[in-house]
Parts: sequence; C-alpha cells; structure tokens
Amino acid sequence: MLLDDDASVCAALQAILATQGIEVVTASRAHAGLHALKQSSFDIAIVDIFIPGMGGLDAIQMIRQLLPSIPIVAMTGFRLRPSRNPSMDFLQLAIQRGATYGILKPFSPNQLSHAIRESLAGHSPVQPTPAPEAEYRT
Repeated sequence: MLLDDDASVCAALQAILATQGIEVVTASRAHAGLHALKQSSFDIAIVDIFIPGMGGLDAIQMIRQLLPSIPIVAMTGFRLRPSRNPSMDFLQLAIQRGATYGILKPFSPNQLSHAIRESLAGHSPVQPTPAPEAEYRT
C-alpha cells in the first residue's frame, strides 16, 4: 500500500517497485488507504507524512492500531531548517507514532529498497537512530 497525494510520486514509486516484482496499490487520501488496508492483505505500507485531510502521522497511528504487525515506511520531502527545537523532526514523530522506517524525499531506488528490506526484516520499534544518508529507522 502506497499512500501519497502526488500522482507523479506514486507513478515513479510504482515503476521502481515493479522492476523488483512488487505490486503496488496506491491511495491519495488516508481514508482511502485505510479502507484498502481493511479490504486486502498487504506486506508493507509506505506513507507520505504530508497528505491532505487526515495527515500521514495520524494515518500511521491508525494503521498501527488496525494492523499492529505491518511494517510502515514513512516518507517526506519536508526538511526543517536548523532549529533549537529537535522535537520537530517529522520522521522521528512518524516513528514515535508507529512507523518502522523513515526516509527523506528525494531518495534513490536503492534507498527505497533498503528501507523496504529493513522494514520487512521485522526490526522491533526502538528509539529512532540516524541511518545512512537521509534515512531514519527503528
């Protein structure tokens, strides 16, 4: 399940994942994504943090409640300016809400594959720690 409101991002990620034999179902709104998750079985959820309506952070929390064991990769293109308030790291907030892994856009196909592999490997949720280049994982 891929939840992102940007059609070009969805198309690009579908193309990348198709080369790896991964079938992708997309939704542009959280409610549609949650509905799809209730109706079908998915191996992983990839969620953009900033989507209209119910935001990605709330969607991640709802997905975690609905499907406690599904891996969730959170992604965002929003970079914060240096701040004295480190609590405003949106990928860390996503991990605190239940995401398994966080990745900053733009990312390479290899970075996306790495995030998916790490998430599917079943890492236990722990405090987020910086991982290689523009990634956070649990």
